[in-house]
Amino acid sequence: MTEADNPVERFVDGEFPVRFRAFLPPAMRLAYATVDTFMEQADFLMTPSGLFQRGQLIVKAVELQLFKLARSGSLPFEPKWEEYASPTGKHLVLHSPRSRITVNQVSEPSSKPRHAKFRENFGLNNTRYLWPEWNDEAERSDRLRHLLILHGYQDLNFVNIGFPHPTKDRLLYRTENFVDMPQVIGGTDERDDKREGPTEAPDLEPLEDLEKFLRDNKLDR
Repeated sequence: MTEADNPVERFVDGEFPVRFRAFLPPAMRLAYATVDTFMEQADFLMTPSGLFQRGQLIVKAVELQLFKLARSGSLPFEPKWEEYASPTGKHLVLHSPRSRITVNQVSEPSSKPRHAKFRENFGLNNTRYLWPEWNDEAERSDRLRHLLILHGYQDLNFVNIGFPHPTKDRLLYRTENFVDMPQVIGGTDERDDKREGPTEAPDLEPLEDLEKFLRDNKLDR
């Protein structure tokens, strides 16, 4: 299978077009820098034990920056704060018509996060068969694919988008590292104001190709 024939790659490109990816690295750099500045001003975070909290603070700072990008329209997604599969807290989920996108900090760009599951709960499966309208919502949710925005653990040395394997601890596909991608400056061309991402009506062909690929390779849920 050539790269051009890879339905997973086509699906990822359709859900998160290249022109929007350039917004991610500068937003993440700002998040990392904000955390470092904050920690320097908080003595309790500069202790040997406090320094280990940097990773968790980066996770939250990155989520905030991406939430702002989506809310402002720079990223063509609907941002929502949703509970984890076990309701121990909330995390950012970026919604497109065909996928849910989460942000994940990992040690290697090829790593699948420990909590990343192909069949996400998002609090809907427990409502099945109780009320028809809730069951319809659960069915629609099950059809959404899960994409991962992956970024470096201690240092921002990579940013990419991954498509997780449904059952194995690996990715089916990941983009190139675009941490050094030049930032897109909008407003210089009339086309810059047109959002060409997954906020438009979904093209069914990439989704059908993806589902066929997953079925043929026994990767469907």
